[in-house]
Amino acid sequence: MTVRETRWALQLLRAWLHGRRAPRGPLSVNLDITRRCNLRCLGCPYHSAELMPEAVDETVRDISLELVERLGQELASMGTASVIIAGTGEPLLHRECGEIVSILKRLGLEVCLYTNGILLEADRARALLEAGLDRLIVNLWAHSPQSYELCHPGASPDAFERVVANIGSYARLRRELKRRSSEIFILHVFNVHNHGHLDAKIELAINSGCDGLLFGAYLPPGEGADPAALSADQIAQVKRSLPAAARRLSARRLKHNVDALFLRSQFDPQAWQRIPCYVGWYQSRIRVDGAVMPCASCDIILGDLNQRGFGEIWRGRAYQELRNQAETRAGLKSLSARCRCDWCCYFPQNYRLHRVLRWLAPVFR
Repeated sequence: MTVRETRWALQLLRAWLHGRRAPRGPLSVNLDITRRCNLRCLGCPYHSAELMPEAVDETVRDISLELVERLGQELASMGTASVIIAGTGEPLLHRECGEIVSILKRLGLEVCLYTNGILLEADRARALLEAGLDRLIVNLWAHSPQSYELCHPGASPDAFERVVANIGSYARLRRELKRRSSEIFILHVFNVHNHGHLDAKIELAINSGCDGLLFGAYLPPGEGADPAALSADQIAQVKRSLPAAARRLSARRLKHNVDALFLRSQFDPQAWQRIPCYVGWYQSRIRVDGAVMPCASCDIILGDLNQRGFGEIWRGRAYQELRNQAETRAGLKSLSARCRCDWCCYFPQNYRLHRVLRWLAPVFR
C-alpha cells in the first residue's frame, strides 16, 4: 500500500470505531468519461455485437471538463487517493482525454486509465505521458489476430497488430520522455477462445516492453449459458496453469495479480455470500452524466453531481443505507439483484478488509 492508502485505511478504522461513519472520502473513484466505443467486445454489456441488451443513452456522450474539475477538487479535498478512468466506452475517444488526466494529476490524484489500445497512437500516447498518467492498462484478450477477431467481433483485421505495436511504442516513448513512474500493463481476460494460450500471452507481454500482465475472467453480460464463458473444467485448467505463469512472470520482473485472482469470485461464484461487502466504504463510480453509483458492477444510483456535491452524496442517507444493507446476508442477497456480486472484482479488497473489520463489525448474519 502507498502512504496515502495506508492513511486512508487508518481513517476507515477510526470511522468504524466511532459509530461506523463514512471515512473522509473513498479510496478510489471509477470515472466514466465517454459512452462511445470503437469495439464490440463479447463481454461488454453496453456495446456487444452479440448482446446489446440496452441502448446506451446518447443524451450525454462525453463527460465535461467542468464536471471533471469540480469532482477532482472535491476528491482531492476529501483525501481520495486515485481515479480509475474506465467504464461504458473507450476513454481515448474523448477528444480531451489527455486534459482530463492533466486536471486530475494537477490536483494530486493518482490516475489509471483502461483502453483497448487501438487509438493509442503517438499523439495520444505523448499526451497521456506528458499529463503524468500513472498507469495504463491495455485490455487485450487475444494472443493472435485470429483470437482477436473471436473476442472482438467485427474488429479491423489489423487491429491486433496495431494494439501490440502501440503498446511497444508507448513503452519506448516512456523511456524517451524519462517517465519511469508511468506503468503500462496488458489485461488478459480468460474466455473460451484464449484460455489455452497462456504461454503465448506471456511471451507477448515479455516482448512488448510492458511492466506486467494482469488477469481476469470473462463476465457473461446476460442471463443463462454463454458460449464464451469458461466451463468448470476450463476454470480448473486455468487455475492449475496460473502458479507457473506467476513464477515465469516474476522471473522476468513482470508484475501480475495471480494472488488476487485466486481470491476473486470468478473462481468461486459463492464467495461473495460469505463476507460483507465493504465497497460502499472505499469505492465509488461516476457516470458520464454525473450519476454516482457504488461500483462498476452495480447500477444503483445514489446521487447526481448536477444536483449535489460528491461529498454530500458520499455522506448522505442513500450511501449509508447501502453500506448498512451490505453488512447482512439478507441485504447482500437483495443487492445482488441489482449488482453482479457473483463476479465481483472487489472481492480481494473486501476479503482483506474483513480480516480486520470483522473484529469491529456485528456478526455477519
